Amino acid sequence: MTTPTILGQSISHSFTSKQPSEFVLKKLSFQIETGKLVGLTGASGSGKTTLLTLIGTLRTLQSGSLKVFGQELLGLKEKEKKTSDETSVLFFNTTTFLTA
Repeated sequence: MTTPTILGQSISHSFTSKQPSEFVLKKLSFQIETGKLVGLTGASGSGKTTLLTLIGTLRTLQSGSLKVFGQELLGLKEKEKKTSDETSVLFFNTTTFLTA
């Protein structure tokens, strides 16, 4: 069994300081194997962009475990963040309009 390229375990993230917190990601766990093409779908505000920016280290992980190529991102310092030619995150938006 190979190690997943991206492994997320119990990832939670919120944008508010209210108590109780309103989470955009709550205890999300997943794994992505090398060479796999993965699509994220969901309603506006469901956490798709938040997850991608966490994986790309554009946002700081608040809780849980997120490993990219075996590197734990929780607690990663700014100077330890780096861009990599090994990871590509593609952002695109498709909207389909149906007319009757």
